Amino acid sequence: MSRIIQPKSDIPQVGKYNGFSIPTFYRAQTFRSRLEARWAVFMDVLDVRWYYEYEGFELESGRYVPDFWLPDLNRWLEIKPLGFDPWGKDAGSRDAKRCSEFQETHRLVIFAGSPDEQDSGHDWNWYENPSGYVAGDHHYLWCKCPMCGRFGIEFDGRGGRVCPQERCETDDKSYSFDDPIIKEATGHSVTWRFQ
Repeated sequence: MSRIIQPKSDIPQVGKYNGFSIPTFYRAQTFRSRLEARWAVFMDVLDVRWYYEYEGFELESGRYVPDFWLPDLNRWLEIKPLGFDPWGKDAGSRDAKRCSEFQETHRLVIFAGSPDEQDSGHDWNWYENPSGYVAGDHHYLWCKCPMCGRFGIEFDGRGGRVCPQERCETDDKSYSFDDPIIKEATGHSVTWRFQ
């Protein structure tokens, strides 16, 4: 299970409703939004370790604290509301500029919407859904290594890319974005009743 720690940064926590997000308590952690808490539930079902607002960064575009650090995947994860488009309508926004600058030197994936909104109406047709964004590219999805069962985030949900090749011998693709455990995690994330 994930170990939750306090962020290393000195950026204060949001303490009240800001009109857009609802601070949400889950596993001894107060998340800035219900959306972020839903992603924590999703990752817990997949048994992916996460740290919430683990570290802050000073960028040219301003101070930035990614939502999650995923140490076993060596990735940062940013959660945005459904419809967020860092290379389209939101390209000039403060958030998009910070994410773009951060991606120049760090592995950051941006997911727009809740876990259930990643599957394009449960038909798993990822080309009609922007899902995860990585440095100007999209279609990054949660998937599972076909050899060892480890979960990760890879282009097109190609589970064959989750593990380094020397660890699990498999082909490059092995699409597994529709794995039953990922679907189960999605279901838990949207039905979880927060206090």
